[in-house]
Amino acid sequence: MIQETFDANMRLALMANFPSAVDALLELVDNGADDWVGKTQQFPVEVDVVITPHRLRIRSKGEVGMGYGELENFLKWGYAHKTARIGQWGQGGKAAIGYLAHGVRIRCTKRGEEVGWELTDPTWGDRQFFTAYEPQPFPAPKEEAYVDIELFRLKRKVSYRHLIRRLSSVYRPILQNDNLIVTIKAGPKTQRVKPLEISLSKEPQPFEIALPDGKSLRGWLGIMAPVSENGCEGVRGGIRCYRYGRLVSQGEFFGHPGPADNAALNTLTGEVYIDFPVSPNLNKSDFDRESDAWRQIYKAMHLAMEPWVKDILAQSQVVVPEESRENALRALVLIRRAFRRIESGYKGMPLVSGSGQPKEKVEYIPGKEAELQFHDEPASLEEAVQELKQVPQKAGQIYADIVSGDGTLRSVSTHENGTRKVIVFSNYPGYQAARGDMAYLLETLSLEMARPEADDPQDVNEYLDRANSALRIAASDFLRHRI
Repeated sequence: MIQETFDANMRLALMANFPSAVDALLELVDNGADDWVGKTQQFPVEVDVVITPHRLRIRSKGEVGMGYGELENFLKWGYAHKTARIGQWGQGGKAAIGYLAHGVRIRCTKRGEEVGWELTDPTWGDRQFFTAYEPQPFPAPKEEAYVDIELFRLKRKVSYRHLIRRLSSVYRPILQNDNLIVTIKAGPKTQRVKPLEISLSKEPQPFEIALPDGKSLRGWLGIMAPVSENGCEGVRGGIRCYRYGRLVSQGEFFGHPGPADNAALNTLTGEVYIDFPVSPNLNKSDFDRESDAWRQIYKAMHLAMEPWVKDILAQSQVVVPEESRENALRALVLIRRAFRRIESGYKGMPLVSGSGQPKEKVEYIPGKEAELQFHDEPASLEEAVQELKQVPQKAGQIYADIVSGDGTLRSVSTHENGTRKVIVFSNYPGYQAARGDMAYLLETLSLEMARPEADDPQDVNEYLDRANSALRIAASDFLRHRI
């Protein structure tokens, strides 16, 4: 007989299962936020995050807390006593500690008990074996209930600005109703996290849908106001799906066309609150889409969104001339090549001169980038455009198009099936004032393509530097007819 076992190296594998330090830290906030689920909610959950150069501390204070038995269960990898919680798989918080730091100290108390418990492990994030602990007791007031996790010998830095932005979005519903209070401190800065603001062009329309299995699905639908008015640039269209108050997926259109099909749909927004068991993946970035519960949600939301989608599509049926759409592709080719030159650094790369003659090594000279060309680039701009038109949906490809829109947005990017599509709106006043000329398209695409991804901590100055550099190179390319 061969016995199935769990190798301790799996600890390290789970610790590597995070895309960023902020994603890992959210798992530790989840542990605290979980304390409100299914409770009387007399006590809001308070989570304090303290960021220093060498230590990271997450202190969660709630209704129950953690005693000796709960601490013992926390140390069991994969232990989860019920599914009606934010945390389900019994590994996220433990794995997050190892992703963020080598060492950890845990102090915890449970409401109603006069003793708390503490343990320290300087090798948590490195061990390839299981170990045993002897938690040390300490006196604690009976009315206190908290879990204090302090990480030391950090492996990664956490961006203060990025963390606040993600927290405001990920826990928006429970931040709004004060079930969760999160405070971030980094050096002299202390800030209470506010829920993400999404301004709408009219009052949101709430809904409550009875599902076939008797469960209830709540949420709201609405139309986003222009970015210049709502102060939440970067919020994507589509429905944001919250499970027990925690964001799991966003940008959902539940089978309807999305912004990749018609950019006007990027204004459709809303939230759905799933307060019953639907399994997420390990990192809570998506749901089990083959489950019966998700299929019921999918069908119900498709029906709820149908009149909204039809109305938006009916209002956006304006034909953009084919020549304008080809100009967008020309501008895309120029800007994409500009970013490629920026990212290459221009040193030691397989470049050729503008005449097509190979150069073994090219020295970077500011202002002369447009004279350089990669070996695999088509010889002319028109050849590049035709090549792009032939394979617009290729995975990893970037495509550009012009659609009418509603006049409130200049441009937007959508992602679908590995393809990024940059949409320029012809009803935007700036487009109409410039008559959609090449200078306007180059500037628009440089600003859109330089925009950092949601997990990129790039600041405003870095963003503008990249956009301006790409615009300068692309405009020089266009004027000199170098490609």
